Amino acid sequence: CTARRTARVTRHHQYQHPSARTRVAMATALCPTLERGQHMSPQPLAVLGIPTVPAATAKRNNIRLSWMARSPPDVLVTFMLGTSLWDPSVTGAEMQEHSDLCVVPGTNYTDSNAHIDQKCFEFFRAVLLRLPLSPFLMLADDDSYINLPRVAADLRTLRSETRLVYGGIEWYSYDPLTGLCDGYGKNMDEAVNKHPSSRANYNANFSAPFPFVKGPLMVFSSSVARELVHGKYGRAAQVQSGLITNTRINIDIFIGYILATARDGAGA
Repeated sequence: CTARRTARVTRHHQYQHPSARTRVAMATALCPTLERGQHMSPQPLAVLGIPTVPAATAKRNNIRLSWMARSPPDVLVTFMLGTSLWDPSVTGAEMQEHSDLCVVPGTNYTDSNAHIDQKCFEFFRAVLLRLPLSPFLMLADDDSYINLPRVAADLRTLRSETRLVYGGIEWYSYDPLTGLCDGYGKNMDEAVNKHPSSRANYNANFSAPFPFVKGPLMVFSSSVARELVHGKYGRAAQVQSGLITNTRINIDIFIGYILATARDGAGA
């Protein structure tokens, strides 16, 4: 893949959850951002999803009042809620006011950091289904500050890149049997020099160093996103997700590992 560097207590309500099938259907319909994108011509340059939970209203408002207010018209930004904690009595008024919350389909996970990979991949599926001509899909942390006009200007020059991973790049290593990770640095030289000592210090079966695009902003061409959810990378991601029992690694490192090691869906 081409790699580029960028500038750098839950309340319980009396709510009866619908059946799994109904929840998926409702979630598919409850993404005003994607619905708006379907009426754009041409389709958006990029769709940016920000993982969130219902209680994080303050973080969402900070984003709305800062960098999101300066989003280019061809870049759509939405906040991703999972179905497990979605409760219209909590977020309904906010959704009606802002129209930027997306209830992501999927009912086999909890809406938490421990399963954020599944939420992000379900979001990719929804975007690829409803906006198949949008060339880029993006993910960002809810504590990031992003200069979207600058990023969009760069992406417009990269529309022809079909195998693109864009963002701040660092190197890591990962033991899929234990979930242990180890950072290596900002380039391959640092990674190679540190790798043997790290393997000995942790007594873990670390993978070879691999690059990953860091969580503050991750950009993927639509073909890479499609492979992550439908192709060999997606199959490998399912396998590796099942192996991790002690620790869940961050979504950015996890995607980097899958892209660097997947071989016919079996992983490294």
